[in-house]
Amino acid sequence: MNVIDKAISYIGTNLGVICRAEALSLSGLPFYLQDSYRFFQTRLFDMPCLLMWAREGNASPANIEKHCQAIRNVWPEGEVVYLTEAMTAQNRSRLIQHKVSFIVPGNQMYLPVLGIDLREHFRKLRVANKAEMNLTPTAQLVVLWSLLKESIQGINSAQMAERLNCTRVAAARAFDELAGFDWAFIEKSRGNQKTLGFESDGRSLWQLVSEHMQNPVRKVRWVLDRHDDLPAVMAGESALAKYTLMSEPQYPVYAIAASDWNGIRKTLQLKELTYPEPGCIALQTWRYGPDLLAEGHYVDRLSLFLSLRQESDPRIKIAADELLEQISW
Repeated sequence: MNVIDKAISYIGTNLGVICRAEALSLSGLPFYLQDSYRFFQTRLFDMPCLLMWAREGNASPANIEKHCQAIRNVWPEGEVVYLTEAMTAQNRSRLIQHKVSFIVPGNQMYLPVLGIDLREHFRKLRVANKAEMNLTPTAQLVVLWSLLKESIQGINSAQMAERLNCTRVAAARAFDELAGFDWAFIEKSRGNQKTLGFESDGRSLWQLVSEHMQNPVRKVRWVLDRHDDLPAVMAGESALAKYTLMSEPQYPVYAIAASDWNGIRKTLQLKELTYPEPGCIALQTWRYGPDLLAEGHYVDRLSLFLSLRQESDPRIKIAADELLEQISW
């Protein structure tokens, strides 16, 4: 089934409209547009519509808007609708901002002239107490990765698993978990793969999601100093001293993944202490690997903020807040 048949079926299933699409040749249209699109005429609720099927589907939203306007100049009979098999969430948002009608069969139909904005992002049912739920470690990592490393638009769960060094099942579950919130959604990409998208990005996304994020520190242990061999990154007040004007703590603070603790303890024969004593370090064991987002030898700023935001010391709280101002949102 080609994309035109999929579009007609998608329209019929979701709008209850039986329509037909007939191929149309537009005279007077620049050759580059004739080469870029195939045109089909149909009617939706008695309104003539021209479906412009993108042959390649890689034009920018700004160019698509210009193409639609050029097509309207030679076909002023009704609504011009951009048709493609796949679209990133970012491009979708930009087209909506410009009020450009489009259909992505099986995913979304946006026809503002008809008051239609049908989104099929495979959202899970919202849980009543979602506002009080904390993210699981993998889901938290996905969001932090998007904020600190790269946009995850167009990245499927298998690719995300490679980035986070976790199983595909864990990444897929994280995607589904995040899609349960109003600020995230799952959509289909090419090859019927599911990808995750966010309704916001940067600081706006952080403001939406930070209340659901957990302190990454699961436990703090006091161990005799073996930091030369310890596969860890600086954390806590030690990392805070790196990023701000805070002074170094009495005992250096390091972080490792909680899942690595037993193996590292046995390999390095670490001695865990009941109380701190001269020559020891504070070793945080984290819910996720602190090295995944680390900035050199130090934990990332957002995870560091999350680990310190409940501190009662006002100096630490002020310095922790400063971390957020250092992020290039």
